[in-house]
Amino acid sequence: MVEHAHMLSLKVFVTGLVERSDRADFRIKALEAGNQKLRGENDLLRIEKTRLKVDNHLLRDEIARLKTLPQCPPFGPSGMEQATGDKTVSGTESPARRRRPKIDTGNVTR
Repeated sequence: MVEHAHMLSLKVFVTGLVERSDRADFRIKALEAGNQKLRGENDLLRIEKTRLKVDNHLLRDEIARLKTLPQCPPFGPSGMEQATGDKTVSGTESPARRRRPKIDTGNVTR
């Protein structure tokens, strides 16, 4: 009888694990569906953000035109071109400019 009780408890244990696994699979599928929905919304929001940035830039240019100010460029330079460009060969660069000390060289008369 004791042997059968051990097998019965093992069977209940395995059945419980299978049920928990099924519930976990259901929750994972629900989370994946929610994740896909959020990714779609995120893509739409990125597109909307880009559109609003362009509209904002156009409106700033229009305001500058009405105030007779110079228009701003569409996008500022990143500076990456200068950082990754070909470096000049060492020795061909001009030497650094020396700075004079900031001492008042004028003579005091009184």
